[in-house]
Amino acid sequence: MGLLVKPKSPNLWKLLQRREFPKLYALASVWVATPLLYICTLVYLQNAIFQPAASTFPIGLSAFGVTAALSGICFSMARACENPGTAKYAGEKFLHSAILLIQGLFLIYLRDAVGESNLLKPWPYLIVAAKGFAVGLLSLVTAVAGWTWYHGFSELNEFLWKNWEERMRAHDARQQDKAPPLFR
Repeated sequence: MGLLVKPKSPNLWKLLQRREFPKLYALASVWVATPLLYICTLVYLQNAIFQPAASTFPIGLSAFGVTAALSGICFSMARACENPGTAKYAGEKFLHSAILLIQGLFLIYLRDAVGESNLLKPWPYLIVAAKGFAVGLLSLVTAVAGWTWYHGFSELNEFLWKNWEERMRAHDARQQDKAPPLFR
């Protein structure tokens, strides 16, 4: 038995096959992904500021890995596209975001290393100032990483949905050509 069973109601089946649903999915993908990206960025930043580096590094390295992989996929996709500009732009944005995420990990390490440095122990106010400076830079770098990630995602998402619409138009045109003259 197949997983996709044709509904008994022919009207429901026709409704599910309509071309308008993917347009709804395209909007939903942006409306869900955008707030999710910002929430994840804020939660990551909050953890990066208040948690020790050992508990922040795994999620930071995972974010870097996913972002670098998306960049590689975009650059690979650009070689196969007729118009590679959009895929290259998205790849560059993801790559920039990955570089910023690595810089954020360096700042997290710096924040913890300054507090444990024997060299600075006699000057506790200098330690607080250095940690505050590292946290400020971390906030800036993380915010810009999230922003560039959003631009890469937004451009790629729009590009892929436009490609889908073009393929559907071509498919519909082929189906129309195959239909008997009575149904055209």
